[in-house]
Amino acid sequence: MGSEDDRPGRQATVDALFWSLVEATQADADQQLIEEIELGFSPRPPRAPVVTAEQERLLREGLCSPDEPDDLS
Repeated sequence: MGSEDDRPGRQATVDALFWSLVEATQADADQQLIEEIELGFSPRPPRAPVVTAEQERLLREGLCSPDEPDDLS
């Protein structure tokens, strides 16, 4: 078994390996995000449009289309 004097050196090695793994993992995540953005993918799902009570009423009554809730035609 190693002596007590080896512990600080081993701990430094473990710390260095840990942080290199953290940095590599972050670099992989960053690269994946960059690729998704370049390909036009959003990292978050798009938010649903907000429909007001008035727009909802017009939709129910058939006074506007679901694609254009602001369209009163």
